[in-house]
Amino acid sequence: MLTKVYLCPSDKKYACSWEGSSNDIIEHFIAEHEDLLSLNNIISINLSVLSESFLFFHDTEVYLLQTKLNNGHLQLFLRYLGPPKIASKLKYDVHLDSSDKILDKQNIHVNEGYFDINLDCITNVFGDISFMNCKVLITEEARSTSSDDGVVLEDDKSFNTEPIPDIIINDLKINDKENEVPVETPVNEVNLGSIFRCRKQSTMSTNRVTWYDQTDNVIEHTESREPKVTVQRSSSCATEKTRNSPKRSGSTLISIKESDLDLELRCTNCERHISNPIFVCQSRHNVCKDCYYDKKHCSQCNTEITPDRNVELEKKSDGYRYACRNKKNGCLVRYLFEDIFAHETDCIFCTYNCPLEDCGFKGAYKQMVGHLNLIHSSVKIFESSFAVFSRHNELFLVNERMGIVYCTLKCTDDKVIWTARIPGRKERKFFCELKFKGKNFKFPILLTQYGDYYMKEIPVSYMKEQRLKSKNSILTITR
Repeated sequence: MLTKVYLCPSDKKYACSWEGSSNDIIEHFIAEHEDLLSLNNIISINLSVLSESFLFFHDTEVYLLQTKLNNGHLQLFLRYLGPPKIASKLKYDVHLDSSDKILDKQNIHVNEGYFDINLDCITNVFGDISFMNCKVLITEEARSTSSDDGVVLEDDKSFNTEPIPDIIINDLKINDKENEVPVETPVNEVNLGSIFRCRKQSTMSTNRVTWYDQTDNVIEHTESREPKVTVQRSSSCATEKTRNSPKRSGSTLISIKESDLDLELRCTNCERHISNPIFVCQSRHNVCKDCYYDKKHCSQCNTEITPDRNVELEKKSDGYRYACRNKKNGCLVRYLFEDIFAHETDCIFCTYNCPLEDCGFKGAYKQMVGHLNLIHSSVKIFESSFAVFSRHNELFLVNERMGIVYCTLKCTDDKVIWTARIPGRKERKFFCELKFKGKNFKFPILLTQYGDYYMKEIPVSYMKEQRLKSKNSILTITR
């Protein structure tokens, strides 16, 4: 029988001696390499570090990003830390930005399964910088027969659908059939050993322990089993003329003109959508009606807000369909000004704050569910709209329509306290009703709202008088 012991996947320069099971790797990174763990798909890359390894989460899944500086080039290696069947279907793209500037796609090349960027191109676009943001875009079973980067996929010839541009094939797959697990296995139960440096401890002899080093499996791949990658991009940096050239016809990006207007039609004070009337400050920043009446000075430049109007922008806003503020999380709908706020209140793509007070993580619904599952795994998660406290004093309720609710039950010497913390848009209103098994009340017992949480306190004396038991309580959440 072989017992696998896994080594820390962090860069060799740390000389980390950690060894443990695959289930403990995330906890180890939190404790020892927290700066190398990202809870979303945006990683800050230090351009002065020769090599680095990051773990990051995306849509509840775990990935490995390796960065290397080699002969004046930045190389990015991406790996999915999960079943090979899923890894074989994934395709990657990266967006690199710094200080509101984005590196043009023409400067990002694909070479033998990794992204390659000339450091001179980075300097030409961003100047002399030390850090750069890398946003990893991941799609499953992309339908294009070829990408804008000239990456030809032999396996995609059978698809007869419209091309998806700017998607790069993941040329690195996990070929470890021994460790393959079912697709439906929860993330925190996936065996991550096939992609980490691994050592097998042989127990055949009671007198000697033999270690087998398998570190070469970290970044190598089997060429005979991979689709051939053909790269057609130029190796030179994209010029200003190239960056300003018209977008390719297959691009899914909205036009620059429309995107700029979305930004213009935002109040510089409160960041909310604006429409007629649009006021301006002395520095000509656009200000909404509410900020004009409630504030005297522009929060952007601290100059006085004037009664002057931006008539030209008011005309552009007439009949314009505004993009949802959750567009960055995947919401693509557009509404007229009078309808956009109602939509955003109920939008399922909103950003959530972690409901645990001592945690500062923020993310969209899927990211938050993955965060709760991996980081706060001691609290049970139920895909439901009601909490049953018969076995648990705290639990998470997750529902894509309703959102995420953190429910708790606390008993003190003189009272019992039920709370429901609901992150997301504060404008949303909920009914949190407390019920007890086998008991009917003339009036419903409702929790009272205090900001982003709801609470109800019942004296122990009343509980005894009514013969109520806290373990028989049920908290229902409705809208």
